[in-house]
Amino acid sequence: MKVSSGHRHPQEGNVDWPNWFHSHGNKMDVIPGAKPGSGTLELGSHGAFLTIIRYPVAMVQPLCVDWEIKWSPSEYTKGRLLMSPEELRAAFGLSDLTGTHGDWLLKKYGGDSAEQGKYIRWKTHLNIPGPGTGNDYDANISIEVTDKIKEAIRKLLAPYNAVRI
Repeated sequence: MKVSSGHRHPQEGNVDWPNWFHSHGNKMDVIPGAKPGSGTLELGSHGAFLTIIRYPVAMVQPLCVDWEIKWSPSEYTKGRLLMSPEELRAAFGLSDLTGTHGDWLLKKYGGDSAEQGKYIRWKTHLNIPGPGTGNDYDANISIEVTDKIKEAIRKLLAPYNAVRI
């Protein structure tokens, strides 16, 4: 992780979010009953879901990030990647850092923080694992990072704050 050298304002359409962000991301919320302090955080909306799992084996391991977007009863997109606590903090706007390989994404698509193959974010608009068209059938998930979501991420990552590597 590093300080970004390439962030820029993304091109916006007729709305207040980047053209790579899907408007359904504005509906994402912490799923009721989610207990991020226990090691699992679930976000969702109608048809889109994100799960972050903190494995108790060793606090130095990355976290598992799964997402699923349902386009119809028989069509969906799923993805999985691993993210370090530092990458999750940057992705969800808890840090001003950006990924080691994210500057080219920021220069091309605009944003504040990015890591190739993992995320791109501009202000509160986050796409995992990267930018898309902003339309249906993209293979990425869009999330508007609210204060409630930020607090859930803080709780999920709290055990890492005590670990010194």
